[in-house]
Amino acid sequence: VARARSVEAESEAQAEARRRRTSEQGSHCAGEPSLTFHVGDVTEVGEEISGDFDLVLVQLVISVVGGVDRRRKLLRVARQRLRPEGRVLLSASGASEDINEQYAELYRKDEPLTGEFRTYLSRGADGQVLYPTHHFTEDELSNLFSAEGLRICRLDREREASSRRPDQAAWFFYAVAGRAEASGETEDTR
Repeated sequence: VARARSVEAESEAQAEARRRRTSEQGSHCAGEPSLTFHVGDVTEVGEEISGDFDLVLVQLVISVVGGVDRRRKLLRVARQRLRPEGRVLLSASGASEDINEQYAELYRKDEPLTGEFRTYLSRGADGQVLYPTHHFTEDELSNLFSAEGLRICRLDREREASSRRPDQAAWFFYAVAGRAEASGETEDTR
């Protein structure tokens, strides 16, 4: 029996997860995997999500979860829930000052407010701060994985349009990692 669980960190995603969980309970098709939504802090996943997983998907959340300690805790939780031969699939925003002067300006302008280079405050159309966003260098992301006992098997960097700024280019990282003690693979970074 396949099972999937989702932990959402962002309030609008939490509301959508709750709505879907309520409207879709018991409505999945025979043979389809069961999907369970859990709403909460992704760095504080507790007993409500028990067991080990073959795959942990971390899609851009590491870029918006908070400071270095919370990023490390997120990866630590992912590793703790991972089966020995399981994989973490992670996407993260990449440092983009080399291809986008507007990001370079955001980094400079917001560093005094965030206390961290390449962390800026994402703002809504009205200028209201939504959340801090961090853009990683390859070394920084690799070091985070390593510090939390994860070994990167593959790391790709892609130039894409930013989701919040679709008319602007940005770098994004896509990583596949496993537990360091279970991985006999060599690191392949591209």
